[in-house]
Amino acid sequence: MSKRFSTSNSTVCTTGGPINRRQMQNAKLCPFPKLSSVASPPAEVSQVNDLSRTFHQISPDSSHMRSKSEIISLLTQSGIIAVVRAQRQDQVVPLSEALVAGGVIAVEITLTTPNAIAAIREAKKRLGERALIGVGTVLDVAACRAAIEAGAEFVVSPILRPELVAVAHSADRPIMLGAYTPTEAQLAHEAGADFVKIFPADSLGPNYIRALRAPLPHLLLVPTGGVDLNTAADFLKAGCAALGVGSSLVSADILRGNKWEELTRAARAFRETVERAHGR
Repeated sequence: MSKRFSTSNSTVCTTGGPINRRQMQNAKLCPFPKLSSVASPPAEVSQVNDLSRTFHQISPDSSHMRSKSEIISLLTQSGIIAVVRAQRQDQVVPLSEALVAGGVIAVEITLTTPNAIAAIREAKKRLGERALIGVGTVLDVAACRAAIEAGAEFVVSPILRPELVAVAHSADRPIMLGAYTPTEAQLAHEAGADFVKIFPADSLGPNYIRALRAPLPHLLLVPTGGVDLNTAADFLKAGCAALGVGSSLVSADILRGNKWEELTRAARAFRETVERAHGR
């Protein structure tokens, strides 16, 4: 498939014939930093702006739909998935904006949020080009389909529901199935899950992840529950693909008071912790 890049006067196609020098000079191609550059942006450029540029490396066309493999790559690069259980639908967009401002660009809107499907649709419309908007607490096929139709780019279930895999993959969306034991984690992988959500992880800890990955190193594990600023680095160093962060990031106090600036500061603290853990 050829890729097309828009210019002010024409469209330049990367296949089907030679491209002259003038066309290449006029093409509006956005420069994108290598991942390693995200850790040390110039002082006058915010870290979130550097992270956001990674979302446009496929095409400058804002209508581009990211593929499953692209979404998986972005989730693992960002390292943090904010688990959002908002108290009201109208909180979802501002809290998502606050998260993105702090460098957390993967937002999992759980179905326990009031009017969650409408909230996903609105968040995707408002932040889709700057964030990964996903759906969480998916328990059945109907909810999975509805969330994807609303624009969810990834699907998370806290339980082992193999029937959700085909629904997500048919829409070219990655899915994370829940597990607690080694057997459940392997069954989730065999069912086709792209990630395995270890939940609840607060009573397990990073040492459990190390023990689990010793015989099962092929699993992409995402612990949720018990992940905070004190444990995040240890979970990552234990081999987690990413972290699901809930109330230690989007706290009940922040939600009660709509304290979005505080949420941005918290997101930035998690972002910096992940960067240090990855040695960036």
